[in-house]
Parts: sequence; structure tokens; C-alpha cells
Amino acid sequence: DSSTSRGLGDVYKRQMYNLWNNEANNYDSNSRFLARLNITLASHNCSPDSMKKVLATIANHYGYDRIDIITIHPDRTFSVPYEWCQKTVTPLKNNTKTSCFYAKELEDQLNTLGYIYIQTPEEIHSPELKAYLQAYNTADLLMLPLFSRYLFSFIAFSHCSTPVSTDIKTIPHLEMLADMIATNMEKNLTIQKLFFRLLQTAKISSTPIYNRF
Repeated sequence: DSSTSRGLGDVYKRQMYNLWNNEANNYDSNSRFLARLNITLASHNCSPDSMKKVLATIANHYGYDRIDIITIHPDRTFSVPYEWCQKTVTPLKNNTKTSCFYAKELEDQLNTLGYIYIQTPEEIHSPELKAYLQAYNTADLLMLPLFSRYLFSFIAFSHCSTPVSTDIKTIPHLEMLADMIATNMEKNLTIQKLFFRLLQTAKISSTPIYNRF
């Protein structure tokens, strides 16, 4: 009857309001987190210790087991200059370069979506990449590009021991986070280059003219 319909309508409205309210609170929480993180990044350099603290803060907020900054080199190798991971998780970071893996489906994903998301290593067609992810207990992996004039890098978010997957709704926030990290990495690289040039200029100016040529 009409009273039952009104009652069901009220329940539906309350459910939709609660859902919207939760979404708004989550968005607000993530926005405040990004604002605080931006201040932290702006006030620190990109030293390994500083970046490790930043990555730990991100991992704890979003629930990841491991976060890596992965740099791709011109010789088709990659290295991991910065990393944070849970104590129970095998770290990727070491002092050696590793040959890059290629998977056509991931290239297509990057070209169409702007990021790479591997829900499970089992879906990967490249046996080498699949074995690599399994060796490091990677359950799912999200990779976002870090746009920079100087480096070709990604930030990689991994779930390993945690039996959850990436919430697709958080990706826009993580993309903003990646932009902030890339901006600060580029800023620090620019400062390093300027400092190096100043040192070179000072060295030249202090050299007697007859020793400059």
C-alpha cells in the first residue's frame, strides 16, 4: 500500500544519504591528507630518509604494504631509488639495475587510462614479469607515472600480505599525490643542477686565466 511504499522510500533515501555522506567524508579526508602531505614534501628534500617517511605516511593512509619510486633508464633497465615496505614484505630496493619487462596489455593500459593496474600477477602474459611479481609476493600493483623533464619514473603501490585490492575510487587522489611527488622531485633536481653549475662557475672564476685554456 501507499504507507509501505513511503516507508521503503524513506529507507532508500536514508541509505542514499548515508552513502553520499560517507563518500563526502572520505573525499574530504583524502583532500586534507593531500594538503598536509604537500606541505611535508615542500619542506623536505628528496633524501632517502625523507622520502621513506613520506612513502610510509602514504602507505599507512591508503593501506598499502609497499610503495616504490621506480626510475626507468635509457638502457631499458630500472632501479628503485626510494622505497617503504612493511617489515614482513620483501623489499624491491637494491643497488643494481634490473632489465625492464614488457607486456603489451600494460602498455595499452598506460596509453588509454594513464596508469597501470595489475589486479593479480596471474593476468600478466609476460612470464618474466609474472615471476618477478610473484617472487616479491605482489598481490596487486598500481603504477602511476611521475611526469618530469629529467626522469622517466613511476610510483608503484603494492598490496602483498594484505588481502585487499586497490579501491579504484582512490586513484584520482593518488594521481594528485603522484603529481605532487613528481613536482618536488623535479624541484630538488633543478636545485641540484643549479648548485652544481654555481660550484663550476666558482671554480672557474678562482682559476688563473692562464690555467683556463
